[in-house]
Amino acid sequence: MKRKIQSLFLCSVMLAGAACGCGSDNNSEPDSTADSVGATENLSEGFDWEKVKQDITFEGKKIDFPFCVNDLGKGYEMDYIYDSLFEEKCCDGAVVKVNDDGSEEKMCYLFFDGITAEEYTDDTKCSDISHADSLIVQGIGEGSSLDDAEKVFGKPYKSDDVFYFYLSKTGTERIELKYDKETKNVKSVQITLEFKEY
Repeated sequence: MKRKIQSLFLCSVMLAGAACGCGSDNNSEPDSTADSVGATENLSEGFDWEKVKQDITFEGKKIDFPFCVNDLGKGYEMDYIYDSLFEEKCCDGAVVKVNDDGSEEKMCYLFFDGITAEEYTDDTKCSDISHADSLIVQGIGEGSSLDDAEKVFGKPYKSDDVFYFYLSKTGTERIELKYDKETKNVKSVQITLEFKEY
């Protein structure tokens, strides 16, 4: 008899827990930025990637994204390429511009999903570009104000003291604007394809 009562009690507790957890209309995940000091999160409709990718320039030259190092033209090369420490099959490296005097200038970092450093060639299309001071997306790049960025992309879906984050309508592409906290001007732009929230 005692077992039946315990079993009945346990079933009622489980049923009550299921009713509380399953009846919600809110399917959102917990806010991972809530504990971050100065972080804010806003809902955004997202940008139209098909439109955005038509207006991307690097060093003043229109590029199709994704692109490979060879697409940048003469004078650009990979300084190094390493396997990622965080992804099983991903590599990244720095793109340098070789000047006429032979000096090299670091231009950006490229990431390549689905391949190892050993498999990389200069015809491999990148999946991400970061630390790109000379990347301009729909007129927004180094020196642009955050107000101008909001006119183009709307309110960021997430922001903190260093970055404004924008997601595409499909949620698979992300644009990150690194900005100066004092001037509120963009310092560099990053684009990520096949974005995954960790």
